[in-house]
Amino acid sequence: GVKTWDNVGIQDGSLAYDVSGVMLDTVGVYAVTHTVQDVAGNVGQAVRYVKVIDKYQPIIAIDGILTTENGTTSAKVGKHSLYVGGLKAENEPYSLKLVKGIWSSGQMKRATKCISVGEDGSFIVDTAGFYTVYIVTQSRQTYRTLLYVEN
Repeated sequence: GVKTWDNVGIQDGSLAYDVSGVMLDTVGVYAVTHTVQDVAGNVGQAVRYVKVIDKYQPIIAIDGILTTENGTTSAKVGKHSLYVGGLKAENEPYSLKLVKGIWSSGQMKRATKCISVGEDGSFIVDTAGFYTVYIVTQSRQTYRTLLYVEN
């Protein structure tokens, strides 16, 4: 997942990084420093962040792109696909709401004018603007994210 470039050239085999500080059994955000050297001997560094999540934390992916809880993902007007995962049980029931506008989790509990999402996860947004996506599982886990739709 790392791409390096230089106007002269990168020294072969110089890309190095240490992931020993990333604890895959502990939820959190970890910094991984990448170091690379060009053929002239100049050294560059970049920090990449790795987020470890609980495997039973609900997730929502839109068009295959993982969203972040209470974050914003962008898309174009048209047909899209939505995937829900990370449930405590493989087939744990959940309810899903997709509503035009920015809604809080509390407001979403009362939302009635929802956009239809097919059994295959497909949905259509026909106007630009913000949409709120919200799930609540049978075990009372919740997940809310925003979708910003552009023309």
